[in-house]
Amino acid sequence: MCNIDEQTAPPAPTVTLEKDDRGQLTGIITEQTFMSVAELTLLGGAGRFSHQDRVAALQRSMQAYASFGTTSVFEGHGAAGELLKAYYALKEQTPFSVRVNLLFSPSWTHFGNIPPETLLGTWGAWLGQHGIGDDDLRVGGLYVCAEDEADANRSPIENALRASATPYTSWAGFHYDASLPRDKVKKLLVAAASNGIRCAAMTPDMLEMFVEVNNIVPITDRRWIIGHISVLTHDDIATMRKLGLVVSTHTNRYIWRTGAKMLKDAGPGGENTISPLASLIKAGVPVTFGTDNVPVSLFYPIWQSIVRKDLTTGEVIAPAQKLSRKQALRAATMNGAYLTFEENHKGSIEPGKLADFVCLSDDLMTVEEDCIKDIVAEFTVVGGRTVFKR
Repeated sequence: MCNIDEQTAPPAPTVTLEKDDRGQLTGIITEQTFMSVAELTLLGGAGRFSHQDRVAALQRSMQAYASFGTTSVFEGHGAAGELLKAYYALKEQTPFSVRVNLLFSPSWTHFGNIPPETLLGTWGAWLGQHGIGDDDLRVGGLYVCAEDEADANRSPIENALRASATPYTSWAGFHYDASLPRDKVKKLLVAAASNGIRCAAMTPDMLEMFVEVNNIVPITDRRWIIGHISVLTHDDIATMRKLGLVVSTHTNRYIWRTGAKMLKDAGPGGENTISPLASLIKAGVPVTFGTDNVPVSLFYPIWQSIVRKDLTTGEVIAPAQKLSRKQALRAATMNGAYLTFEENHKGSIEPGKLADFVCLSDDLMTVEEDCIKDIVAEFTVVGGRTVFKR
């Protein structure tokens, strides 16, 4: 269906079309990257998700999250127009079972050479402050990323190939050409800061650029975000505190799946730089948890922050960085609300706040440590309405 034969060239160095000893294709395609290139190029004829698929999948996804007691989500990667359309369509059809807060994922390819200060000062004004929307669905702020030729997930070559399918985004829901060269990223960040638009990044190398921007237009305590934190030094943490940043974690990857490898890479004396959650909290940096959908249950990151075990070896990764159960619970609740400027009306159960709460299968504070990850919701309530019952 896709007209692939022995003469078909791989679209990028990260993609391989396997051949047997006779030079015939075996049908196996491999790629050394987290985000698909082959699907969006070679396999375009194999069929794609429709708008109806996305709407139905969003509703099922919300039920999956609600089944583990999640009442609100934040998407740090940003959302493309294709995904936003699905959210708007679902909102018209049925009440949400999970509240949603989204960053915007721009497709920079289509803006040409328009200066960022012009762009964000005109059509981009809606991204400013806390965005637009309501308690169920709010969109605001900007996802930013700097290109890196050494990283296949940020390479301009691979991302241009992925973006060739625009407006289609496959599974991701964000635009692949949201990355820019570093000099353009800095101009974009300055323009965003000047227009009150909050920015979020997923790579630690953006921290230095946040500092440079702050020297031009102050961003202190505007709750800009560094997400998916992996390795942070003592100086990095001090800088984050000085800028008033919020961090979101990816413990599913950087502790649970690759913790042992990262420990080896960190070398002697470097273990406390690996997802240094305790150090961040001690410094006064708000720590929030993220699942990255692998798996969807937030009780995995909660558990990982408490036990810090590597999946394969069982080794404890940087035990000094363990959180207490109380600290982990706060990161999963109040700090999540703080991330989205909503700490005054959700994140805790108290008079005047939204009626979002969950009855759990076990008590997080007393259940056996390794059973924390297996906690599920018996029922989940959002806005006083039961949205899930086991």
